[in-house]
Amino acid sequence: MKNNKRKLESSLKNLWEIYKDIANTATEISKSRCPYKNAKDHCTANFGCRNQYKNTSEPKQLPICIGSDKLNYKDAWLN
Repeated sequence: MKNNKRKLESSLKNLWEIYKDIANTATEISKSRCPYKNAKDHCTANFGCRNQYKNTSEPKQLPICIGSDKLNYKDAWLN
């Protein structure tokens, strides 16, 4: 029983480290990338944005985000 508990604790510790690294990376990326821009550069915001490019030939597709990834969003998250 104790051996299983140690294995479980070790596994949970490893898992925590993996998720912690993922969360830290996501936090850093969110400081310089629009939070509504997905991995395919589509805008997922449910509101208008000047950085949205709507493809008129595919109106049901999400708009493409043409915003700069060099923007600093850090101040928005700190307030």
